[in-house]
Amino acid sequence: VPLPSTSPLCLREVALMNYRTIGYDGLLLDLLAHSCQLDGEPIPLTPTQYEIVKVLLESKGRLVTSGDLFRQVWDTKRYCTSEKNNLSAHIKCLRKRLGDSYGHPRFIVTVHGKGYRLGASPADTENGHTEENP
Repeated sequence: VPLPSTSPLCLREVALMNYRTIGYDGLLLDLLAHSCQLDGEPIPLTPTQYEIVKVLLESKGRLVTSGDLFRQVWDTKRYCTSEKNNLSAHIKCLRKRLGDSYGHPRFIVTVHGKGYRLGASPADTENGHTEENP
């Protein structure tokens, strides 16, 4: 298999590709086109769902609190119970679109009482840190 060219133009294209997309386990966001793919298939997302996925992907598996999601997605510092329910509804719809599940999450893990993160580790599910509801 030939290696990619190391010409400045080719290296610039690779750098742009790396900047242009972020992903995890088959889930890929194109930051310039504002599009989403899962295992190579396009996944339609609302602008809010796209932003939630983007925040989770950018966190690289670290916990994103509900408050952090509100600040980054809705640009607000304060939120009430109804808005928290709105976030839960968005997470539930995202899980459905991504074919994710509560009990065995591939992408969105709920950390009870704290927030969400991307990806699951066996320790999280064994220690009961995921919950049955978004």
